[in-house]
Amino acid sequence: MIKIKKSKGSLGFGLIFVAICLVILGVTTLKERYFEKSVLAINNKTTSRINNVKIIYANDNEIIEVGEIKRESKYKHKIDTKKTGTILLGYTGYNKKTYLYQVVSQITPKMDRVEVILDDSSHPEKIKIKIGNK
Repeated sequence: MIKIKKSKGSLGFGLIFVAICLVILGVTTLKERYFEKSVLAINNKTTSRINNVKIIYANDNEIIEVGEIKRESKYKHKIDTKKTGTILLGYTGYNKKTYLYQVVSQITPKMDRVEVILDDSSHPEKIKIKIGNK
């Protein structure tokens, strides 16, 4: 019978690998949360997708077609701080109704991160807007 020796170093290597992955994940999350400026993040936490998502720069009549955002996912858009005015968000919910919201009232050169959270699929008209690190 052939005996196979178990390597005791593989457990240590696995633990080091997991620790490195957790550090990278933590740094990425911190960077995303606290150091991103002038970003519009749309976070779809509903159980269904949202369709026909559009980001509209109202004063410049510029429409950015995002398309659809799948359930439990995010979309990020870098806000053009050279433009002025407001930013509107339009989308179609699961019930085929179209919604239009003002998510940024005034574009400024040093804007904080703006996160729009769609959290309730039974009432897609209810959204939360978080500005900065709050």
